Amino acid sequence: MRYTPMSSTTFARTAMTILLVFSVLSQAVGAQAVPSIGLYECEGTQNGVAYTMPLKVEPLGETVKLTWGPPSTLIGLGLPHQGYLAVAIVSRSTGAVGVAMYAISACRLTVAWARGDGTIDVENCRTLQQGKPA
Repeated sequence: MRYTPMSSTTFARTAMTILLVFSVLSQAVGAQAVPSIGLYECEGTQNGVAYTMPLKVEPLGETVKLTWGPPSTLIGLGLPHQGYLAVAIVSRSTGAVGVAMYAISACRLTVAWARGDGTIDVENCRTLQQGKPA
């Protein structure tokens, strides 16, 4: 996939949509301050195709490091704040960037994310205990 920069209008629409999605999610999900450290199993769709992917969450000072895959080569840096985790994402293979906003709850992360093409996808992640979803 070739990276195409997002126009300022598309960026503004994407940001507003993410904020709207999370204002709704925050009412439905009991929020906690920082995500559980460890492994998650994430499910979602991208371009209409369903996927399941592992996510590793690690502390990094006052921030959180996220690593998706395999097969993904995505890494992220997250800033936890009041029950949410704002994340900048970059692909180690292509250099493409994205953003995500996670709603944090016990054993779960609910996320809306964008790749820079103006599309927003939703993903649900749950913690793994001994290789099985909690």
